[in-house]
Amino acid sequence: YINFITITHYSCCNADCVYCSNNYEPSERTNDVYKVLPFLKYLKDNGIIRQDCELHLGGGEFTIYSEAEDILKEFGENGFAKIHVATNGIKYSEGLYNSIKKGNTRVVISLDSGTRKTFKKIKRIDAFEKVLKNIKLYTSANPPFVTLKYIIIPGVNDNMREFEKFLKICKNSDVEVITIDIEGRYLRKVENNINPFYFELAEKMKNLANKKGFYCFYHAFIRQPIAKGIQ
Repeated sequence: YINFITITHYSCCNADCVYCSNNYEPSERTNDVYKVLPFLKYLKDNGIIRQDCELHLGGGEFTIYSEAEDILKEFGENGFAKIHVATNGIKYSEGLYNSIKKGNTRVVISLDSGTRKTFKKIKRIDAFEKVLKNIKLYTSANPPFVTLKYIIIPGVNDNMREFEKFLKICKNSDVEVITIDIEGRYLRKVENNINPFYFELAEKMKNLANKKGFYCFYHAFIRQPIAKGIQ
């Protein structure tokens, strides 16, 4: 049986984040390179993937993918799979809301900011208020299944003032889970010779979030060097 599937076969997005890999690894992929739902249904109908398999959906921005709602309905709303969705939160998805409410879908929203000004600088689109509205809609369905992400970007949002405003948004939006990361492009640039300042900053952020009652954990990029003891 297959019990873990990741779908990231396109790079189309409705934002232009400064840290996106497409900025330094250009891709010609579009939103509809090929359809994946027929293949997923084949795996499901023939018992190749099991009930409660993990299905990770990314991109690109998954919510603008043409099959997004159908995939969520087929595998999320009916409770078949444990779904993980990474999104910028700009576009509201009814299927995502229903799947979160079902309790088998977790969503990670990369807000990365506590102010409209910083959001625009990072995402290069003016959609801050729209994202905040969608965060509240998703948490209204099932708060523990919504995670807000804060990616530390050197020289942009690498300060406690911005993070404290981020935490205020989390509280006002009934967010319970937070994850902290650091920009992957920065790690590539310094070849993991990370300035100790960022470890100290991440620790301060995590401690403050936990102190305020959030469940906070480190995400992929920053977790790896911390685990290896790189300081």
